[in-house]
This record gives sequence, structure tokens and C-alpha cells, in this order.
Amino acid sequence: MPGDLTQPKPFWEKPLSNWEMIDVGVRSNFVAAWHAARIMAPQESGLIVAISGYTGVAYTYSVVFGTSKSAVDRMARDMAIELKPYNVASISLWQGLTLTELAQRNLANIPGLKDGTATRPKDACSPEFPGRVIAALAGDPDVMRHSGGTHITAELAREYGKGHGLDAGPAQDVVREIQAAGGEAVACTESVATPEGGKAIIDTALEHYGRIDILIHNAGNVRYGSLKEISQEDFRAVVDVHLMGAFHVVRPAFPIMCEAGYGRIVLTSSIGGLYGNNNCVNYGVSKAGMIGLNNVVALEGEAEGVKCNIILPGAVTRMAEGLDTSIYPPMGPELVAPVVGWLAHESCSVTGEMLVSAAGRVARAYIAETPGVYQPSWTSAEVGAQINAIHDKSVVLDFGLHGHVDHLRYSFGMATGGARDS
Repeated sequence: MPGDLTQPKPFWEKPLSNWEMIDVGVRSNFVAAWHAARIMAPQESGLIVAISGYTGVAYTYSVVFGTSKSAVDRMARDMAIELKPYNVASISLWQGLTLTELAQRNLANIPGLKDGTATRPKDACSPEFPGRVIAALAGDPDVMRHSGGTHITAELAREYGKGHGLDAGPAQDVVREIQAAGGEAVACTESVATPEGGKAIIDTALEHYGRIDILIHNAGNVRYGSLKEISQEDFRAVVDVHLMGAFHVVRPAFPIMCEAGYGRIVLTSSIGGLYGNNNCVNYGVSKAGMIGLNNVVALEGEAEGVKCNIILPGAVTRMAEGLDTSIYPPMGPELVAPVVGWLAHESCSVTGEMLVSAAGRVARAYIAETPGVYQPSWTSAEVGAQINAIHDKSVVLDFGLHGHVDHLRYSFGMATGGARDS
């Protein structure tokens, strides 16, 4: 970008070399898109994003700067028309004031710029912010609905953060916190809601560290609605992140762990999956389904050195926004983290288990059966007559990890024993 492009002078008092901005702002976008489209069109998938801004429709800096941004917006729209038959999306992204090194220099050197409605530093974003939004777009299987549009970065961030569970900001904050403490970390902003996103997350770990020893699935989102009113979209949005998301990361990680002969997997379920709750059938179904996934992973990983367990946490996090937590005792995530840490540690001695961690209480949750009642034949009336005996919990059967086999063995034993007695 020409150094004097943003100086507060009329265009005729600036050198004609300012036109070089067109090469930077327009030609480079076209050249990059031209090369990308030649790859994306044959594979019938892809996303091309042009970085633009409000300067395409409102005067800021200079005539040339605004002209280049306006051209980029039009170019993205026209490209979308030609790319649509090939399932390749093209959008223009308005990111607002972004605190790049150049922007910070301009804010420091151009009088009055900090006071502009659209250039106030307190309303600016980091350079990473639009990148996170683009990553969310790339992970959206329905990204074509955005193609041809000019989108405000913050609005897309709101859509993906709350609608699809793709909020990358906290992930980056955690990375910085780990690095500040002397550790190493990397964030991947792909979505667990798709198989491709789940694999990309595992691949990111492998690319940076060469192996994967621990997998903790904690991705979540919320969309409340009664069973009478909830839409298919809201139901699937939660199931795709919580339940399918768990499978999408476990599936690519599990064979790698088995080959290495070691692995620790922790899945985040909920008492909502055990007991249910009003107005969140999507959440209850997802968390209950995770219990079945945990059992199978633990069984198939038992001989491979791979352990899988569930944490049933109770903690006030971002997902509790909008709920009245004033009567809750202290129940921050820091009370849950040690339990997850142990489940992920090499010293963990259990697999296929569920541990509750809420407000300082740690407990084991498990699926149990009563001994039941055997009869060689039943009528509906007899079931009703025996319901108290069927419910009798004086003896509780906890079949554990190999419950499938032990359940059948116990049931068959009652049947053969009852047949002999009769």
C-alpha cells in the first residue's frame, strides 16, 4: 500500500502512484482467485474470501482505497455466479478496523483518525478475528448459502459462535495462557460438526506434535426448545456438535492411539443425558448417545491400551449465559478440571466409567439393573401385578464394562434355572 495513500489530502494532490493500490487491493485478489478456482472447480468444493470493508461504500482514507474495496465486493459477487455450478463459494468479508501494524501506525500518525466513528480503536478487532470467521465458514457444509454476499465479520462470528458452536476466541485465549505459562499449544478452529472438521482437528495435533495421547471432547452449543416446538434445524445443530462431534474426533484419533498402544479419551456428557431436562431434548439425546459411544470405545480399546471415560460436569461456563445461577454454590470449571486431568492421565485406572463432578462433589454414575422377575410366559396384566417386584432395588446389578455379555449371561441363567425349577 502506498505510504501516503491514507494521508488527509485530496486525490489530485497525491501522486498517481497511489493507483498501485488497485494492484494490491484488486489485481492480487483476482490473481489468487483465478489460481484457486482452477483447483476448486474440478473438485467441486471450495471457498474464496475477499477481504473488503465499509470503505467500499463510505469514504475513508482516499478515493483509490474506496474504489479498490468497492471493486473487490463486485468481483466477489460476480465470481459467485460463475462458481455456483461447481459448488465453490465466493464471498466478500467486511472486517472493520483491524489492528494490523499499518493500522496502528495510521492511528498514531493521522490526526483525528482515532475519533472517527468507524476507526475508533476500542471497536477494532485483532488480525486473528477474521481468520477465525473464515475458518468457521470453511467448516460449514452449507457455506454456499453465503456465496455472492458481502458479509460483516462480526455478524458471521455471532452466527457461527452461537448457532454452530464455533467460537474460536476462547480457544486462542487458552493457547496464549498455556504459552504464557511456558507450555506449547495450538488452536484449530475447524468444526467438530463435520467429519472433515473432526479429522482436521486431529491432523492439526499430529502435524504439530507427531502423535496424539489424549483426546478430550468438550465442544458444545445450546438451542432451547420444548419437544412440541423445537425445529429440526435446532435439534440437529446440537446433536451435530455434541454427539456427532464426539464421533468425528474419536473416529480419526482412535486407530492412531491403538497403533501406538496408548491413549486416553474423555467425553463430556451431562446429567441431562442421564435424567433429562425440560426444553432441551436435543441436548439430552446427544448426551445420552455419548454414553453408548463411551462404552464401545472402552471395549474396543481395552486390549489396545486405550481408555475412554465420561465426565458429567456441573459448572458455570459460557453455556450457562441467560440462566439464573444466583442460588448456585461455587461451581467454576476449576472444580471439574482435576477430575478430567486424572481421567486423561497415564495413571487413570478405570475405563468405560462415568464420573460426576459438580460443585466440589465427585461421584461415580453407572447403569444398573434390578434382579427382576422370571416367568416362562407373560401377559400385560401379569407385568402390572409384578411391577413392585420388578422395581425392587434391594439388590442392584452393576454389570460394568462387559455388561453386554454379563447381562445376557444373567438373564439366560434365570431362564434356564427357572425352566429347571418348573
